[in-house]
Amino acid sequence: MQIEAKDSISFDDDAGILNIAQGTTGNAGNIFLTAGNLISLNNRAGIANQVRQGSDGAGGDIRINTGSLTLTNISVIQAITGGRGNAGNVVINARDRILVRDGISSDKQRSRIQSGVNFGAIANGGNVEINARFLEVTNLAQISASTYGNGNAGNITINADNIWFTELAKVEILKLQQVS
Repeated sequence: MQIEAKDSISFDDDAGILNIAQGTTGNAGNIFLTAGNLISLNNRAGIANQVRQGSDGAGGDIRINTGSLTLTNISVIQAITGGRGNAGNVVINARDRILVRDGISSDKQRSRIQSGVNFGAIANGGNVEINARFLEVTNLAQISASTYGNGNAGNITINADNIWFTELAKVEILKLQQVS
């Protein structure tokens, strides 16, 4: 899937893009978003590539190119696997600023950029790469690469002129061993 806008792309109030690899074969497609000035996700909006439990297909990559990117009010960009196919990579290029803000909800969800392996999966997580002049992660928001299944977490690479982490925000690579 490829979406391009001269000025901006906005997702709000549970809106978003979801690509799924489901069943015994078949891969999730890539998601490419390009906007000249701004891409914003707000109020539980999301962009996700998922490999469902029991699937052998691989997850697609998420690539975002824009002037600025904002994720607020429990919004997410994620590549996740719950099956036997590897999760995709998340690559974000912003000429100016990336803001990930407005932390945790009553159901413990948070604004985040992530690649991960869910419980029960036998696969590897993808990498997260962030390139921007300014990166601000605040109020419990996070950037993560994690594995809760049988597989490796991906790497996180951040290239920025200025980086701010405030109010319990974090970057995390997490490996929890699944107990058989």
